[in-house]
Amino acid sequence: MREYSFSLFILSVLIAVAIWIGPSEIIEQWMIALSGTEHHPDASLNKNKATPTLQSRTTQLSAAQISKHPIPTNTSSPTSSSSNSFSSNLASSNQALSKPAVPIKRQATPTPTKRVFQWTDAKGVIHYGDEKPTDHNLSIKDRSDEFSFQQTFSVDIKAVSYELPLDTESKVEIAVSNIFEIYRNALGLNYRDDAHINVSIYGKYDEFEQYRNLYAPKAETITGFYLPAKNEAIIWKNRNTKTMLSVTTHECSHAILGYKVGRSPAWLNEGLAEYFETMEVFGFAVVVPPHKAWDELIQERYYQQELMPLQEYLALTNEEWRSYNGDDGSAYSMAWSLVYYLMGTREGRLLLKKMIVHLEPPSARAKGQETSPLQPRQFNSIDSINKFYYGGIKALELNWHQWIRRNKTAHRY
Repeated sequence: MREYSFSLFILSVLIAVAIWIGPSEIIEQWMIALSGTEHHPDASLNKNKATPTLQSRTTQLSAAQISKHPIPTNTSSPTSSSSNSFSSNLASSNQALSKPAVPIKRQATPTPTKRVFQWTDAKGVIHYGDEKPTDHNLSIKDRSDEFSFQQTFSVDIKAVSYELPLDTESKVEIAVSNIFEIYRNALGLNYRDDAHINVSIYGKYDEFEQYRNLYAPKAETITGFYLPAKNEAIIWKNRNTKTMLSVTTHECSHAILGYKVGRSPAWLNEGLAEYFETMEVFGFAVVVPPHKAWDELIQERYYQQELMPLQEYLALTNEEWRSYNGDDGSAYSMAWSLVYYLMGTREGRLLLKKMIVHLEPPSARAKGQETSPLQPRQFNSIDSINKFYYGGIKALELNWHQWIRRNKTAHRY
């Protein structure tokens, strides 16, 4: 009797569950159990189409290797900060995942990248890798989220006789991409979707020197140079990563500007390169601190009344400019100071923007194309300043001299 009552109870429970769930779903679950496969409601409509996983789709969308910090998407002027809400990032990511896989060159939506792990060995040396170490005694950190990256400018990095560390490669990519963003948003340069530069980092100095003597025998630098004809920045790894990154940002500034306008006045080309040389990236923030050595030299020349008049300086040809530089960096320091002042004001950035646009050939400017990096350009800096800066060169020199006497603050984008 007890067994009969228990069986009746079990049967009642099963009938109640069937009524609650629905007969069709129970049958469906039985079919799944019998077939051993997962049923999809639309399986009958997609028998011949494999559904890509999130990992496979994002792998197709990824256009660059990992980088340490996300790139700011609004770098219109110094002191401006870029911030994206979680909802907008999520919407952008969902939109990207719904589209066919395409190579990403610019304005890419954030996509997951491979994992990045950091650990410290027994000697206290920090290591990075894309595979988690199996030694459980190590202090391991998963830093993948910090290496999420939005690629905006194609950078092809090649290491020659040098095992480029993962974090260093990421820093190079993020630095170059941020330079491009500032050129594009703060100075108004427009690039094609296939805009790119090549960066070659040499581990052995004798190989670097051999390459320099072959392609750029007149290059004065011993740490890096830019080849316009090959659209390539050649860098020696230097003695430490910080110096190597400074040289890389300097040379890549030449590459990005030259890619668009070809040749430009030495003070403008080198001034912008010196400006970006001190750039630092902290998460979404890009900070460009003043060049302390150049600032001190310019202040010393100013107070000793040894500073070359601005009109005379801007009238120097590129050859005269390099001759004036001497051993103390007179030309470079003056170029940095003038560009740093201009980049710190709305009127200054507008002047630089108009000068750079004026450097572009009319045909390329109309079509949004790049000019030949070797094409000579007829350009007069003084005439452009008198035309585009309120009060002309005299007003610019007066404002610049007043700025020289002040304490300098970092530019933030």
